[in-house]
Formats: sequence, C-alpha cells, structure tokens
Amino acid sequence: MLDRGDQKLVMAISQGDRKAFNKFFAAYYPKILSFVRTITKNDFLADTVVQDLFVHIWMRRSQLTQVHALDSYLFASARNIALNLLKSQLHAGTMVDLDDRTASTNVTEEDIAFQELREHVLERISHMSPQRQRVFYMSRIQGRSNEEIAKELGISIRTVETHIYGALKELRAWR
Repeated sequence: MLDRGDQKLVMAISQGDRKAFNKFFAAYYPKILSFVRTITKNDFLADTVVQDLFVHIWMRRSQLTQVHALDSYLFASARNIALNLLKSQLHAGTMVDLDDRTASTNVTEEDIAFQELREHVLERISHMSPQRQRVFYMSRIQGRSNEEIAKELGISIRTVETHIYGALKELRAWR
C-alpha cells in the first residue's frame, strides 16, 4: 500500500503535474539506476534503461494510480526493461560481452585494444546530452529506424537524424 506522501505524488503525476514528476524522478532515479547497474554492468545501458522507465511512466501516467506498491513496481519494471534489452542485444549480436571475452585464458592484444576502445566510446557517449544518448542508443544499439525513434520520443524524424549525425560527428572528432 502506498503511504500518504506517495499517494499524493502519484495522484499529481497521473494528472500531468510535471513538478510532481520531477520530484518523483529525483527521489527514485538514483535508487533505480544503482539497481539497474547491477544487472547491466554498464553505466550507459543502465542510464538508458532508467530513462526509458521514466519515459514509460510519464507516457502512461494515468495508469499510475492503479499501482499499490510503488517500489516493487519500479524495481520490477526496471528489471524487466533491462533484461529485455540484454536479451535483444544477445539475439541481435549487437553488443559483445567483454567480461566473457577477457575471462578466457587467451586474451590477445586485439581483445585488450577492443575493450579499451569500447570503454572510450561509451565514455564519450556518456558526455552527450541525454536526448542524444537516447536517440543514438535506440538507433545504433537497438537497431530502430529513425521513424520508430521519432514516433516513440515524440520528435521529428529530422531531429532524430540531427542527433545521430551529431553523435557520430562527436565520436569521429574524438579519434
């Protein structure tokens, strides 16, 4: 059961109160992010999962009043999003689990160089704006089309293209 404070917050959010949502986000974001990091083992992916969770909550805010155990709902939702993301990456073969690669006894210089490069790229991406990170992630990691991204985020296709172009430009400039 929700305590009185959470009930008021959930009611305000369900009615579209952005200040209440910002308060909610500030209160729960660090806890959920820490939890998701234990699942993804990757700061960028964890941040993306948590952002997706909060976008999902905002988009379906009218249904939030049906939640009776807010913590359980948030953590279970975050876990499901993270696991679905990891599963889709595994099936698509889009991300390499470097922990498995480096755990073998035959770690080559190429493996080490690849890991260093990947870490540098993820670090560079983490310095991009949250919206640019989200668009780039959806495009390059999830393999979504520009149209799908635009529709889900409520932005124009041209804005999606601009974010992708900007992200790639930043990554190229870093080299």
